[in-house]
Amino acid sequence: EGQALSNAVTALITADNAQLTHYRLQGEQANTLHIGTLIIDQQGISKVDSYQLMTGNRLRRNDVRALVNKSGAELNMKGIFVVRDNSHVDNQLCVEHAVPNCESDQNFKGLAGESGKAVFNGRIHIHPGASGTNAELSNKNLLLNPGAEINTKPELEIYNDDVKCAHGTTVGQLDAMQQFYLQSRG
Repeated sequence: EGQALSNAVTALITADNAQLTHYRLQGEQANTLHIGTLIIDQQGISKVDSYQLMTGNRLRRNDVRALVNKSGAELNMKGIFVVRDNSHVDNQLCVEHAVPNCESDQNFKGLAGESGKAVFNGRIHIHPGASGTNAELSNKNLLLNPGAEINTKPELEIYNDDVKCAHGTTVGQLDAMQQFYLQSRG
């Protein structure tokens, strides 16, 4: 109840043959502040699946720092963020591929209604020597009202020629006629 500030830090470190599924659900009261950091350090041949659900409150900062640090490691991150009223969500994502032959897949989706504001900044960094890396980043967003706003910026920073990387982002609105059709049909 009432105004509050939450500052949460979660660190996940994996060794060889580890399989980890991580769920992060963030949904405090509308007038609270939340600063959250998630650190993933894959020190062994491991598979990490991370799922995040963020609802907007007055201000939410979501920092994710992942280091894929062992050949053969696999990282999958999926997330949904929802903002409405005067809420604000700021997502900052960085995946560091430090060694060869690793995989990562980041897929985040955003939904903004009323006067909600969201930011998504996703970055994949391929270090020199990290050949054979396969990394993808996707961010798809939907604006439900004219006053809603989502700013998105995917980044690739690649220092190796022998990699397969992709990134993309979209921000769109529902067509007024399509929205009328859906609402008239219940």
